[in-house]
Amino acid sequence: MAEQPTSLRFGLLCDGLTLARWQVRCLEQLMAVDGVSLELVVLNEEPPPPTGWRTKLRTLRNGHFLWGLFRRLGARRPAPAFVVEDVSERLANIPKLNCRPERRGRFSQHFPAADLEAVRASGVDFLLRFGFGILRGEILKTPRYGVWSFHHDDVDRYRGMPPGFWEIFHGDKISGAVLQRLTNRLDGGVILQRGFFRTIRTSYPENINAVLMGSTDWPAKVCGDLLAGAADYVDDPPTRSTAPIVYRPRDHQMIRFLLLMLRNRLVKQWENLFRAEQWNVGIVDAPIASFLHRDRVGEVRWLTPRNRRWFSADAFALEREGRTTILLEDYDHARRNGTISCCESDDAGGFGPLRPCLDLGVHMSYPYLFEHDGEIYCIPETHRLRQVRLLRAVEFPDRWEHVETLIDDFAALDATVLEHDGKWWMFCTDADHGSLTKLHIFWAPELIGPWRAHAGNPVKCDVRSSRPAGTPFMHEGTLIRPGQDSTNTYGGAIAFHRVLRLTETQFEEEKVSTLAPDPDGPFSEGLHTICKLGDRVVVDGKRHVFIRDSYRHALRRKLRRAAGKPSR
Repeated sequence: MAEQPTSLRFGLLCDGLTLARWQVRCLEQLMAVDGVSLELVVLNEEPPPPTGWRTKLRTLRNGHFLWGLFRRLGARRPAPAFVVEDVSERLANIPKLNCRPERRGRFSQHFPAADLEAVRASGVDFLLRFGFGILRGEILKTPRYGVWSFHHDDVDRYRGMPPGFWEIFHGDKISGAVLQRLTNRLDGGVILQRGFFRTIRTSYPENINAVLMGSTDWPAKVCGDLLAGAADYVDDPPTRSTAPIVYRPRDHQMIRFLLLMLRNRLVKQWENLFRAEQWNVGIVDAPIASFLHRDRVGEVRWLTPRNRRWFSADAFALEREGRTTILLEDYDHARRNGTISCCESDDAGGFGPLRPCLDLGVHMSYPYLFEHDGEIYCIPETHRLRQVRLLRAVEFPDRWEHVETLIDDFAALDATVLEHDGKWWMFCTDADHGSLTKLHIFWAPELIGPWRAHAGNPVKCDVRSSRPAGTPFMHEGTLIRPGQDSTNTYGGAIAFHRVLRLTETQFEEEKVSTLAPDPDGPFSEGLHTICKLGDRVVVDGKRHVFIRDSYRHALRRKLRRAAGKPSR
């Protein structure tokens, strides 16, 4: 990469001074980065396409009538990401450049020479595209770091439009998006950021809203990486995707799409009422590294479930004086609340009954358990307190004291800590933004801190692996990080990743394998925590069953919603 910049100036390409909410959010986050400033707004002066009766007649003749109707009806209650906002006052003091691009061929737009010179004279380091059409030519090379543009689909699956539609149509479990540095090849740019989200197959507005809002921080992240000298990827080769170019759906495809959506919604309503999650915890007699070479968890010795009102999940364990103690989330469907309970092994090799051992007055889960300097510590998930609290055992496992609040005003989920290469590291996701998709890292010189956010946060956006799934471990000299794979369902499997680079400014990992639950076992529909326990592991597993308390709550929620009352 070229010399590391000390500041960044950028320009905005747009069709006017009203932007969609996702674009405004993106702009706000970008301008909040220290050293980044907006220096130019380039306004598209090309006349908008005609919208008269002849255009509508042409749409009807071309077979796109239902898609147009679907969009118009959606415009009355648009997805939150598409709500428009006037930014003219915010951008009043920013220099404006009115540009009428030259059409070459049917679709390509090129900047006139005078406008190219004006952009060059502004000294912007990159242009962020929120408007114009398919840009080609000299404008792509004029700023130092080119023109950045979003493509809200997985570029390896779909090139073209409409974004977020064909994933639902084809039943894809994942919807992708990229931020790319444009080249002259359609959707063949240099990928700057990439993310993967679980497809919401019951609602097109919800699906595209999740993808749009989930990617708004990407330009800010690239700028942060550039300023930290950690953005070598800006000079990567362009993607060579050979994915098909897709277009607006035709009327027969829209009929199929609408029927598919209806079916998906009916299935979801049935499952919400009559199928609730029930988790349980068990032990597998195999070392944790052996699971890197398996695709199924194998035989599990499950704890005896109490009844359907309760479930146990997020298990962590320690062996002391010949006994194994398991801490876990103890969830009550009737109260819709979790606390931390424990159980201990008995002389017969089984486990005694669960008993409460930790309650902070809010929902708790994921009691991350570890030893350090002869002491036993626990970091339970308490995102509703917006704190990451470090607790130390006074009398393990029944009495705990608060040692330090490691992170404040951050709704961390499944905080997982370890000491590695002379520093302490914490992996987690954020309940407020991307609970399943966005991986955050914090680091500290000592366990009690001070803890600092990684310069690249969030370092990853991927529903297939971001959220932590148990204890990291070393294997053949490399750190292995387990993450939840929620492609099919929440906590459906565990993805193991090999950490290739972990510093205060950089993070890189590659996938090793995916571990799925035993399809023939009693808890065959999910697996989202694995804890090292000597030469064994503790895991959890999920199944869906009818639970009366969950049914009553879901029914009350639906009736309140039907009556126009807020859900509780």
